[in-house]
Amino acid sequence: MEPGTPKSSETRSRFPVFGAICAVVGIAMVVGFRSMRDLLGELWSDAWTVAWLVLAALAILWGFNTLFERWWRFSRNAAGPRRFRVHLPRPGVVYLVMMGAMLTGSLLGRSNMLMLMFALMAGPFVINGWITVAMLRRVRVTRTVPKSVMAGEPASVEICLENRKILLPCWVVTVRDQVANRQESMTPEVLLIHVPRRSQRSAAYQVRLQQRGRYVLGPLHVATRFPMGLVERGLFIAAQDEIIVFPRLGRLSSRWKRENLLASELVDQQQLRKGVFDDEFHAIREYRSGDNPKAIHWRTSARQTQLMVREFHQSREINVLVLLDLWVPPAASDEDRLRVELAISFAATLCVEQMRHSRDAHLQLGLAGQEVGRWEGRSGPASVEALLEMLALAQAGSQPDWKELRRIAAEHTSSLTRALLVTTRRVDQTDAGFREAWRASSSEGDRMPHDVQVIEASPESMRPIFSLDVES
Repeated sequence: MEPGTPKSSETRSRFPVFGAICAVVGIAMVVGFRSMRDLLGELWSDAWTVAWLVLAALAILWGFNTLFERWWRFSRNAAGPRRFRVHLPRPGVVYLVMMGAMLTGSLLGRSNMLMLMFALMAGPFVINGWITVAMLRRVRVTRTVPKSVMAGEPASVEICLENRKILLPCWVVTVRDQVANRQESMTPEVLLIHVPRRSQRSAAYQVRLQQRGRYVLGPLHVATRFPMGLVERGLFIAAQDEIIVFPRLGRLSSRWKRENLLASELVDQQQLRKGVFDDEFHAIREYRSGDNPKAIHWRTSARQTQLMVREFHQSREINVLVLLDLWVPPAASDEDRLRVELAISFAATLCVEQMRHSRDAHLQLGLAGQEVGRWEGRSGPASVEALLEMLALAQAGSQPDWKELRRIAAEHTSSLTRALLVTTRRVDQTDAGFREAWRASSSEGDRMPHDVQVIEASPESMRPIFSLDVES
C-alpha cells in the first residue's frame, strides 16, 4: 500500500451545514404548504400534496437527525466522529438528483413513464444502502504496530479485518487510519477486496515518521460502497495505539574517533600507573624476541618443544558521561528547534556507538529540559532501546534545571571518565563565557569541572565531528 500523506493540519469535525439546511427547508415547506397550494390553484392535486409533505418530512427528519448526532457526540465528550455514519458520495448525490428530477417531472406532467423510471431508479439506491449496512455488521478490525522505529525509516502497520458473519462475505472494504503527533498528521488507508464469511484478511500500509517522539494511531474508519458506489456506510472504531519514534542517528567523523581513541589511551596510562586493573588472558603464541620471560607457559612449551608465551590484552574501557542541556528561548525559532534536534541526535549517536563498541564501560546520561532525566548502564546492545526512548520523549525548556547536571558532573567526573556537555546555548570558541554562566548559576562554590568538554549543538560547531543526513 502507498504510504500515508502528511496533512498540514489535524482533521477536525465540521458543523453539519447540510443537515441544518435540510431541517430549515423542511420546516419552510410545511409552513408554506397552504401558500403554495393557493398559488398553483387548479394545478395542485392530491399527488402533489402527498409528495410535498413526504419530502418535507424527509428533509426535517434528515436534518434533525444530523444535528442530534452532532449534539450527542459533544455531550459524550467523544474525540472522534460518531460510531456509525451514512454518507452520499458524489455519484450518489448525482443519482439522487436524477431521481428527484424524475419524480418532479412525473408529478408535474402526470407521466406514468417518468414515475416508472423513478421507481426503477429508487430500487437500486435502496438495495445499495441495505447491502452497505449489512456488509459492516459483525466485523472486527485490529491493528498491529511496531513498538518503536527510527525517525525517517518506514514503519509497517498491519490491519486485520475479521468477518464474523455466517452467510455474507465482505467486499471492497476500505480501512482508513489516523497517525498524528504534535507536528504532523497522516491518514493512510488499505483496501480489502474480499473477506469470506467466518474468516479474516490482512493488509499493511507503510508510513515514514519524520519527527521523534510519540505518535498516536486511531481511530479506525471502516467504509464500503459495494456494489454500486451510490451509498457509503462507515464504521468508526476507537482503537488507539502508539509508536515511539527514536531520534535520528548520524555519523561520527574520523576526527572525533581519533580524539576519543587518544582519550582512551590516556586513561589506560593512568590506570597502568595506579595498577588498578589486571589484563585479561587472550591466547598462547610462540615466543618472540623481547617478550617477558615471566609470560612463558612451560607446560605448553614442553608439549610443543618450543617456547610458548601467554598473550594478554588490556581490558580497560573509558567511561563516558554525557550531559545534555536542552535550552530554548520562550519564543523558539526554527533554528532553535534545529539545535535541539541536533543535540539529541548527537547524544544518541555518541551513546549508541559507545555501547556497541565497548565491552564493559560505564555510560551515564544526564538530561535537563522541560524535565530532568537520568540514565546509566553498562555497554551493550540490550540497553540501547531504553536510552533511545528517553531521548525520543525529551522536550526542551526555557529554564532547564542545571543543578542536577552539576550534581551528576561533580559525582562522576574523574580521571577515568570522559565527560561531555552538549548544549543548545551559544558558546564562544574558548568556552569562557559558558563556564562563567555555569559558575554564576551555581551555589556554594560549585563550579564546572575543567575536564568537561563543552560542545555547542549548532551546524557550524558540529560539522567537523558529526554529520546527520536528513531526507527532505
